[in-house]
Amino acid sequence: MGCLFAGRLTEGGHQVSLLDKQARRAEQIARQGLVIEDPRGLRRVQIRATSRPEALGAVELVILCVKAYATAGALADLRALLTSGVSVLTLQNGLGNVEQLA
Repeated sequence: MGCLFAGRLTEGGHQVSLLDKQARRAEQIARQGLVIEDPRGLRRVQIRATSRPEALGAVELVILCVKAYATAGALADLRALLTSGVSVLTLQNGLGNVEQLA
């Protein structure tokens, strides 16, 4: 789900970076981009991707798209990015996510 939103936001002209816990996958996405298939067809979207939160720099919005059981770990990884003025949008299923984000 995160890749779909990242790809579509990038296509819409927004500056987007993906953060993936798996370095190998992040490197592959950075090299090859994302493939999106929808009613408009099949296309590749180039996007910045990393496994290192510190490589992202300042952000305005974090869209959290992890499974409920991974929320606490993701927040720990993102802690340095969550400065004053940064919004967090959670697009998750499961119980307890809102409480962990508060």
